[in-house]
Amino acid sequence: MTQKEIQERNKQIALMRVMNNDAFLLEQNIKASTGLCHLKFHSDWNWLMEAVEFIEKIGETDKHYGTLVDITTTYIKIGKITIDLKLTLISKIEAVFIAVSDFAKLYNEKKL
Repeated sequence: MTQKEIQERNKQIALMRVMNNDAFLLEQNIKASTGLCHLKFHSDWNWLMEAVEFIEKIGETDKHYGTLVDITTTYIKIGKITIDLKLTLISKIEAVFIAVSDFAKLYNEKKL
């Protein structure tokens, strides 16, 4: 994954959370219009799991979505995105990051 792709995926996650006034990002003083150089969803499990938990809350509060997160040792499913860990050569954090950022992009574009 290129740095540009990582930055774009980080941006999608941040936009999803900032548009919903998410306290985690507001506390970090991050706004979608900034340089985004401080976003760490791709490299920090704490940041990434905050995003996963945020998505889980969307499913709990909006019954339209239902259960949105299913992470096992063999696959990761977030919304409509499924990544089979047996078929990929990427780390688990990268797989979760890709699934979360793909979900965020669809969510931001209102395509879910």
